[in-house]
Amino acid sequence: MDMEDFSMDEWKTVEKEFTNKVTAKNEYVLATNFGIHFMTADNTELVYVQLFNSWNDIDKASKRNGELIKAAWPDEVKREAFLNKRDSYYDAYHSDEIYATISGAQPYLEEEDKEMLFYVRKSHLAFPDDGTEKEFNELRDPFVKDVIHKNQYIKGYYPYVHAWGADKRDFVEVL
Repeated sequence: MDMEDFSMDEWKTVEKEFTNKVTAKNEYVLATNFGIHFMTADNTELVYVQLFNSWNDIDKASKRNGELIKAAWPDEVKREAFLNKRDSYYDAYHSDEIYATISGAQPYLEEEDKEMLFYVRKSHLAFPDDGTEKEFNELRDPFVKDVIHKNQYIKGYYPYVHAWGADKRDFVEVL
């Protein structure tokens, strides 16, 4: 998104085409979401989330994407041109993080028919040597129940802990 002639509308059109022809047809991908910075100086960072039912479905989804891409663009030249255009919006540097959900989620149940604002807070867990998961939950659960779930302005809440990736201390909350 750091292109000199970047067009948000054009980027969205490219990603919508890919989503409609590939991702939305992939039975191993339960849901997806794009997030871009809204209130920070770095508007080039993009967070793309895919939801899977299991660890094994990540690999299955990748293989299925390959099949769906070939079916969507059977002409190799056109396929290559589209994928190159899509790739031109992104830098080669990225991170792959896998998070596991934890208790306390409050699902957003309304139909997503418009762009929404998400607040993503990443904290770093710092358990003392004698700390336990039970102690963490005893401190966190009442706050989630009595503050987050009762706040009429919070439409959904999704807490995650790091399952695999660069930093096992990550604790991410999406509101």
